[in-house]
Amino acid sequence: MKLAIMENRAKKIADQAKARFSPPSLFIERGVRGVSILLLLFSLSSADYNLDQRLFLKINGCRNAFFDGASVVLSDIAILPNVIYVYSLGYGHFRHNPEARNFGKTGLLVDAAVITVNQSIKTVVKRERPKFALPEAEGDYADDFVTRILPSEKYSFPSQSASLSMSAAVVLSAVYPDWSAYFYSLAVLNGWARIYRAAHYPGDVLAGEALGLGLGFGMLALIKKADTDMDIRNNKPKLPIFSIAKRF
Repeated sequence: MKLAIMENRAKKIADQAKARFSPPSLFIERGVRGVSILLLLFSLSSADYNLDQRLFLKINGCRNAFFDGASVVLSDIAILPNVIYVYSLGYGHFRHNPEARNFGKTGLLVDAAVITVNQSIKTVVKRERPKFALPEAEGDYADDFVTRILPSEKYSFPSQSASLSMSAAVVLSAVYPDWSAYFYSLAVLNGWARIYRAAHYPGDVLAGEALGLGLGFGMLALIKKADTDMDIRNNKPKLPIFSIAKRF
């Protein structure tokens, strides 16, 4: 009897300790969220655009042939996660793999939220892209067919590409944490490429990355709360494309 009481007390103490001390991953997530808020505040604090323009001209003006080629690749890297999500969704459906299917669904849901919020803000702010606003701007950015589908895409604030890249880093890191440094590094480089090609000011990129982080973590939490089976952190898919990549 006494042993059972002692065991119950020990269990209660352990539960209290767990509630009081969060795991390191939770501290990291909270830290990233805090940084994302700071980045958003920083980008909004330069509302007069003077600091933004000076930073843009310094980054955009540092040019060479290698940067020209790298910026083209890195600028469009935000599209790659969408290909992975669609592939995962199809693979999971035809292979009857619920983990892969849920991963694809989660990624596409996060993308939908990111695009909706970005387009809404662009419509309100209506900041002209530096390529067309600054005579000194260098780069090969030009409006394309996406601008015809979404007229708000002609505006630069915030950077939707930076948002998609950063939210993708959040989603992919939740499933493949060993590669998180690569995912986040590519997201940051995507932001640099958008500035280099004169598509965005630094403030646009910082705001986009902040939104991507916030919406990425927020959507994962909402999806988990709505359906625990959709929690990609505990139901990680095994996709052939990543299994092959791990061998290199």
